Amino acid sequence: MVSTPAARGTRPRQARAVPEASGDHASRPIEFIGHAALAIHRRGGAPTRRHLDHALHVGVDRLEIDLCSSADAALVVRHDLAVAGGRFVGDMTLAELRRDDPQLLTLDEVVEHLGGHMPLLLDLKTARAADLLGRWLSGRRDLADFAICTENVAWLLLLRFAAPRVARWPSFPDIGDRSANHVRRVVAGLWRTHASVHGLRQGVVDIHRAARQLPRSPSASLGHLAGLPWRARLPLDFAGPCEDVAAAGICVHHWQISERLVDEAHRAGVLVNSWTVNSVAVAEGVIATGVDSVTTDRLDMLRLSVEGPALVAG
Repeated sequence: MVSTPAARGTRPRQARAVPEASGDHASRPIEFIGHAALAIHRRGGAPTRRHLDHALHVGVDRLEIDLCSSADAALVVRHDLAVAGGRFVGDMTLAELRRDDPQLLTLDEVVEHLGGHMPLLLDLKTARAADLLGRWLSGRRDLADFAICTENVAWLLLLRFAAPRVARWPSFPDIGDRSANHVRRVVAGLWRTHASVHGLRQGVVDIHRAARQLPRSPSASLGHLAGLPWRARLPLDFAGPCEDVAAAGICVHHWQISERLVDEAHRAGVLVNSWTVNSVAVAEGVIATGVDSVTTDRLDMLRLSVEGPALVAG
């Protein structure tokens, strides 16, 4: 399992601890994870060596990178599954991908460039990438430098046996790979969550809260509404997938984070990561629930908010 910030000697960030009992939160370091290697705004979300150097310079605790596979079985580091012309990455060879993007990196190149100075959270984008990653990890000795996350439990099951010593972090919620599935799953989730008298009452309270929030924070308000299907269910539902894959942690969208979820996860010995947090207000909210790490594109802004100017400057 990837080491904690304290074990690596990085500056402590105060957050609420893994509790001894429900509601018992003490101060402990929180980890900042660089989303998409801090390259989400580059085309395709594909980091370059410059992005890796920047992550090392600013002291990210861990770097999240997205893994796709090329047609000739290269593990390429890229967030988007299609290039600008519409072709899928998996249908193109590495040479073709590099004609489209000469600075595209493979997983081997990223690991070599970082030189073991930063642990990685590997976010799987395709089934083929999961299969290739299992083979890639089987030949390595530095397995403590890696953790794996994805919404697809089947891929994590494969890697539980292909690379059993690498930490696995299921991602929530799973709303499908295709946009056509999203509405159906959201509606089904809402029905499960609120199909009772108590549930309907809670739904009215949640919607009223989101409506009051809408004028001052539209994105947070809409996020609150979007999280309704899962926020109440996730503390009850996350344990099954975690047990199936022997999870060391979970990655949860910040819309679904709740103190109850964090408490339940910590009781099960599972770390909690919140993604992708790019607002100070959201960061303060999720950190207050006791999460162990926050994934962000806005590292400097969040660090300044959490640590204060003196600690950041030091």
